[in-house]
Amino acid sequence: MKKFFLAALFSAAVLLSVSAETVPFRSGELLAAELSTVRPKINNFDKFAYPETFEKPIYAVLVVRLAPGRTLSNYDYSIDAFGVTSPCIAIKAGNGDFDSGRREIREVKKGEKYSLLFLLNGSLVGLTPQEKLILKCNFPPAERAEQTIFLNNLGSRPFTAPGRIPDAGIMKVN
Repeated sequence: MKKFFLAALFSAAVLLSVSAETVPFRSGELLAAELSTVRPKINNFDKFAYPETFEKPIYAVLVVRLAPGRTLSNYDYSIDAFGVTSPCIAIKAGNGDFDSGRREIREVKKGEKYSLLFLLNGSLVGLTPQEKLILKCNFPPAERAEQTIFLNNLGSRPFTAPGRIPDAGIMKVN
């Protein structure tokens, strides 16, 4: 009985140390952070503004819920992956399509989930089940500009639809 109790206690501690939840960030809450080699549908993609020159592209999506009064622009955030900074290439509201031509979401709906899409170098990123990268805010103040995030690597599976992400989030935190 004592061994069973200790095993159960250890299992609970492990599960609690790597939990799924939301993570606060500068504009609100991160609900999900995922990597995939599957290119999502992107309307109005400008291949000259965002050339896909990586031999092995991988995509990152951050699903967020914005704090009251906040707006969202594809110019707001970048991801730093091992010294290579990649800008946001498209944004979307809810379960819609990504749109590179939509530069900003000004009318934010309470409780709506918004997604930011990034194109990363798959030779550097996506080699492990979970990647630890840096989310960078592109605007001051500098002391709150960088935040470490953990992205779940889906491999060749598509991203989780925002409508399937619970309000409690699916972020992995250590």
